[in-house]
Formats: sequence, structure tokens, C-alpha cells
Amino acid sequence: MDSFEGNTAVITGGASGIGKAIAAACLAEGMCVVLADIEETVLADTCSEFDTQYPDKVLAVTTDVGKEEDLTRLRDTAFDHFGGVHLLCNNAGVGAGGGMLDATLNDWKWTMDVNLWSVINGCRLFLPRMVAQDTPCHIVNTASAAGLTPYNPSAAYTATKYAVVGLTENLHIEMKQRNTQVGVSVLCPGFVKTNIAYSGRNRPAELRDGGGDGAPHGDPAFEAMRHMVASGIPAEALAEMVIAAIRSQDLYITSIPLEPVLALRNNVIIGGGGLEPLTSLDDFKN
Repeated sequence: MDSFEGNTAVITGGASGIGKAIAAACLAEGMCVVLADIEETVLADTCSEFDTQYPDKVLAVTTDVGKEEDLTRLRDTAFDHFGGVHLLCNNAGVGAGGGMLDATLNDWKWTMDVNLWSVINGCRLFLPRMVAQDTPCHIVNTASAAGLTPYNPSAAYTATKYAVVGLTENLHIEMKQRNTQVGVSVLCPGFVKTNIAYSGRNRPAELRDGGGDGAPHGDPAFEAMRHMVASGIPAEALAEMVIAAIRSQDLYITSIPLEPVLALRNNVIIGGGGLEPLTSLDDFKN
């Protein structure tokens, strides 16, 4: 997909952060955009902001990506309103819980619903219609550098991001084997300046434990992670990389040098031994 003008993008988690930045980049390329997000007020504000510059190009659909019925409604609304979908960004994501000894079952359920099942259902629901269009299309699934080597203190987050990488690699191969016109990429950034460390604000009441948001506040590893996120690259810079990768049909999209990151894991796979706790997160900064 090397032409964006007149096409339509659907972006989950589109009201803020990476999703909003990708939406802005798509609009600048001449696309129509369907923004999906669980935060209704923020979503409306973002849509209004875009609409002043790109009238009639933006549609907002309040969506809980953890619910299959919401994603089905999102798909049907997007196709009905704009007549087709050419770019799907399964981007919504959350971070919850700590390590295996600390994370609760609700931490796991919520993280899996948003970070993994939304990607599975997004692909499953949109892909057949995108293939049937028989025109160049693309899917971008947001994972993380934490899906390439373990560095995030959340066991659930790491597990979901590894799963999204594997799912996307498999889908990339499948689309080629079937000779479709659907390209596939997995987004594996390092630290990006977003509000993901505060994603517990959107956690459903039934998946909260003791009224908290599920974040391990005060935990040194979590606080270090939150600091690194706050000092990460602007989401707008990452969005430019996404557009470039779609044009060039790149499978992997990342904002950091991969050699040191992959070496952490691959050296152990090849040479034996075990992984050591990281003493620095600098390799995951741009």
C-alpha cells in the first residue's frame, strides 16, 4: 500500500498517544480516519480537533476493544460510513500488574482482553472484508520492544506483546501465501511519551481489585518504567515511521536500534545460559 489518498484507516486507541499521532499522519496523507477509543470525552475532543482541519474526514466510535461486540460494531460502522477500510491499526493497549508473584487474575484478564484479544478479534473481524476488497490494504498491530525481549516489569504485558509479535509474523506470511493485497506490520517501539502508565483509569470496575487501578505504584521497577515512558520519543515521530513502513512493506517497525535489544535474548538462545535482570533501560530509548 503505497497510496493513502482517498483511503480509510481504522485506529483503535485513537483518541490519544500513538493512535492519535497515527491518525494525524493518515489525515495528512489524505485518508479518512475512524477513531475508536473507550474514553468518550477525549475521543470527542480529538475528533473535533481534527475536524476543524479535515472536515468530514473523521468519524469517532466509542469502543471497548476488549468486547467482541464493540469491535463488530466498529467494523460495520466503518465500512458503512466510508465504504471500505484500507488500513487497520490494532493499537489500543494497557499496562497492569507486576510480576507473576504479584499480578492478580484480574490483571491478567484485563491485559489479555485489551492487548491480545482485541488484536485477534480486530484481525478476525476486519481481515475477510479487507481481503475481499482486492485492493492494497495494510494491518499494523501494536506490540512493543517488550515483545522482542523481556524488560517490562509486568508479566501480563510482556506475554501479550510476545503473542502479538508472533501472531503478526504468522499473519504476514499467511497473507503472502494466499497472494492477497494485504500487507502486515508489527509495531515494536521502545519508550514513547504516552499515558500508558496511567491506563488503569479505563479499567472496568469488574476487573479491579480492591478499587485500585492495578498499577504497582511505588514498585521501583514500575516507577523506573514510568519515568522512561515520560521521557520517551514523541508519538508523532513514531507515526512517521509507521507511514514509512507501510509504504515499504516492512514487517517490523521499531524506534530503537534492534541489535542490542535482540542480543539480550538471542545470545542466550544460541549460547545457552539464562537471562539476567537488566541494570539499565537505556537500550530501549531512542
